[in-house]
This record gives sequence, structure tokens and C-alpha cells, in this order.
Amino acid sequence: MSKITGSSTLEVKYTIKKVRSTSKEMRGELILEGDTGRFDISIPILSFLSSDTDFDQHMREVVEVKLFPVVRGSGEILKSAMKSKKSTVNVLIDFHGVKKHYPVQLENNGNSANFTLDLEAHKIKRPSLLGIKIKNEVAMSFTLNWES
Repeated sequence: MSKITGSSTLEVKYTIKKVRSTSKEMRGELILEGDTGRFDISIPILSFLSSDTDFDQHMREVVEVKLFPVVRGSGEILKSAMKSKKSTVNVLIDFHGVKKHYPVQLENNGNSANFTLDLEAHKIKRPSLLGIKIKNEVAMSFTLNWES
């Protein structure tokens, strides 16, 4: 079994600005069996911080952090994907009580990943700024450390 650590950044877009929020508390494990592995990663929602504390507090309310304190990602990965410049992995994201599969792009030998989170698919009421809702699509990026 290998440990997985790293960080995750989300970027939400308002019409008039973008806000980036980062967590450095991503943790997980990878169990390798032959040429494949199963991984499970979790990130506490409260660990996401931006430079805008009002935004952070509002997002915590919107995602109902008291009911759903953790976002999780799990799936299978080929060893070859972890040694490739670019590959795609199907990841089951459990967020806000809703599970949805996403194609996640891995790069740099599996050390970075990204995908676009669909807020409405996870039954999130999009927050607004001056009456303008954030975009439904949230860019997610990750730095991954695979430790044996």
C-alpha cells in the first residue's frame, strides 16, 4: 500500500472575477495489484482557503460543510498511467452527498491532475456576487505525491 498526499486548487468564475481556493490536506492510499491499482483520496472541505474569507465562508455554507465535510475521489489506475506524460483516469467523485464519474487528466507521470467539476450535478446552489451566480463549471487541479 502506498500513501498519496498533495494539494488541490479549485477556481470559480464570476462574471467580474475569479477566485482560487487551495487545500494542502489531500490524503489517500493506493493499493497496487499487478499492473493496476485502486486509489481512494479525501480532502476536508474546511481546508480549502482563498484570499477572500467572505468567499470561503459562503462556499462552506453552500456546500453544507457540516453535513458533507469531506470530498472523496476513488477509482482504478494503470501503473502505465503513472509513468506517462498524459493519460486519463475515470474517477468517482463523492461530493455533497452525490457521486459522479469524471474523466480526470493525469500529467507529468501522474504528479498533476485536473478536471472540471459540475456544481449542479452535485446539487449545489451556485453562490452569487452582486446577484450574479458563479459559473456552474469549477476547474479543479491537483498536485499528487505517490509515496511507497
